[in-house]
Amino acid sequence: ATAEMIDEYVQKFNNYLPNGYVRVRQLSKKQQHAPIEIRVIGKDMTEQKKVAKQVAALLENTKGSNWVRTDYQNDYVGLKAVVKEDVALRLGVTKAQIAQALGAKIKGYPVSQMWEGNKAIDIVLRTDESDRENLDALGNMYINSTFGAKVPLKQVVDLQPSWHTGAIVHRNGLRTLTVSSEAQLGRKPAEVFAEVQPKIDSLKLPKGIKIAYGGEYEDGLESGPKMGKAFMISFVLIFLVLLFQFKRVGKVFIVLASFPLSLLGAMLGLFLTGYEFGFMAIIGITALLGIVVRNGIILVDYADELVREHGHTIREAALFAAKRRMRPIFLTSMAAAIGLIPLMASGSPEWGPISSTISIGILVSMITTLFIVPVLYYRFVKPPKNKQSDEQHERNTDTDVHHQKYLS
Repeated sequence: ATAEMIDEYVQKFNNYLPNGYVRVRQLSKKQQHAPIEIRVIGKDMTEQKKVAKQVAALLENTKGSNWVRTDYQNDYVGLKAVVKEDVALRLGVTKAQIAQALGAKIKGYPVSQMWEGNKAIDIVLRTDESDRENLDALGNMYINSTFGAKVPLKQVVDLQPSWHTGAIVHRNGLRTLTVSSEAQLGRKPAEVFAEVQPKIDSLKLPKGIKIAYGGEYEDGLESGPKMGKAFMISFVLIFLVLLFQFKRVGKVFIVLASFPLSLLGAMLGLFLTGYEFGFMAIIGITALLGIVVRNGIILVDYADELVREHGHTIREAALFAAKRRMRPIFLTSMAAAIGLIPLMASGSPEWGPISSTISIGILVSMITTLFIVPVLYYRFVKPPKNKQSDEQHERNTDTDVHHQKYLS
């Protein structure tokens, strides 16, 4: 519902303000300006604009792309002051004096401040608006020369109409023109970017111009290694805790055996709900690891108890543990999965991927825990030295039955 409302408002207010943009987006903790960003970096603004137009055209012709724009904004017509250097030098007028005089006349000169409550308001001295917009009035303004004379501006400067860039943006000290785009309803930004990236990479760039990618692509490159490192630390800590509990590496791997299969459930959850695999999905997988381990601990610990304290064989312990613990594992897993359904259906870019990976992953891990873990326990766990193996137990049982039949 939120995505449909956003799409409706974008279409409604797209041309609402002249020379203005109305952007409607879902509340998100992500810091990027847009999910798709292509940055054109260089020193030649003319070449940057040419490349940016090519990139913007590729984005506009890509299915699912929406609201393609640049952060340089639209060019506007202004005045270019060309200093007559020979005349200015002869009359004793410097470029700094010309710039200061023009700035004071057009933008104004701050002379004082006044306070309105706790807010400071600048008092700016400048000429009347009609004089600022009149080319003849600007040319007739006087500038104080270093010789003490007053020189008309038009005598030392040619005022020429010219096109100016709306904004010049720098990123990390480099002049950067960013082409941004959104994704239409029903299309993922990653899909749009994957489709347009090869086309952008095939462009022939002028000398001194290079292209960098931002948006979700950059966020993935930055957060991916960090989350991978955090996941590995969590895995190692869980492994050490399990090793301390069971004292055997084999049992630790039996407990963890259902986790790789639960990853298939996590991926299935993302596929069914349409969420992307990213930072939040990795957090959900990390939480899923703890839940899967909990179910494995419940089953293996109870099987060990049956062998150690009740004298059951490995095979009997595996079967009885699966039967006895099936209900608590099933109920807790289903309760957690059902409880996450509202978050899955919310459409939230944060909670949606987390809940999808955990919910579907729990259901898959529940099945694998109840079927895979008992089989692995029976196959790889050895009976205590003072206990008979399953084969010996069965042979002895058959012999006892045969003797009882013979005696009877």
